[in-house]
Amino acid sequence: KVGVVTDGQSERMADLLSRTRDEIKKLISDNDQIVFLPEHQKTANFANKATVAAIEELFQNRDVNAILCLGPVASHLLAKREKYSKPAFAVHIINSKMQGLPLHDGSSGVDNFSYTDMGIEIGRHISRFQEISAFKTLHLVISSFMLEGIPQLAENLASIAAAAEIKLVIVKTERDSFEKSLQQLNDAETVYLTPLIDIAPEQREQLIEHINRKRIPSMNMLGQQPVEKGVFVSIATELDTQK
Repeated sequence: KVGVVTDGQSERMADLLSRTRDEIKKLISDNDQIVFLPEHQKTANFANKATVAAIEELFQNRDVNAILCLGPVASHLLAKREKYSKPAFAVHIINSKMQGLPLHDGSSGVDNFSYTDMGIEIGRHISRFQEISAFKTLHLVISSFMLEGIPQLAENLASIAAAAEIKLVIVKTERDSFEKSLQQLNDAETVYLTPLIDIAPEQREQLIEHINRKRIPSMNMLGQQPVEKGVFVSIATELDTQK
């Protein structure tokens, strides 16, 4: 029996979970059985405390034999545990080195813990972005959920920006105060977009439209889909969720 924690509820996350279940079942023999029960599937609703609580609940549940975390924040919070009493898998690690995760001979080296590293090199992103559009100020657009859940992300970017003599401005996005985030971008020179997983799709589209209306060069951290929606550039390809 596999317990699952996801960052929040979305069509993409539901699709990923469905594909993950199908792929896992293909890997086992006909004599074995992998069960994903609804009562063992926890949605954190894009709240860090709820994510930690959901992970802990599954570790304490004796009916759960293994734990799977989907989404960058749930994956990171799982990865930061000290001990794992049952097999646990973090699917969406942005960059293991940046996030301070253990790596020994191609694995975590930690009993019962494994993770998938997307290997996003933010420093390379910023260097390439400057080649395309030289700038002295960069606005980082990041959800409060991700900023609090993975503080190393903003810390790493701040270090990179300081070394390149770039001023970094952090713009937090939240569903309930979205208009305020848009206003903070009015005078932006350039914008770097992290995965805005906890705002509505129409808000993401509104954000891109606002940036383009102001003629602000923008880069997306991950994937080509936002570029197709209007983001200026991305050098990280879309992940194949089936793989």
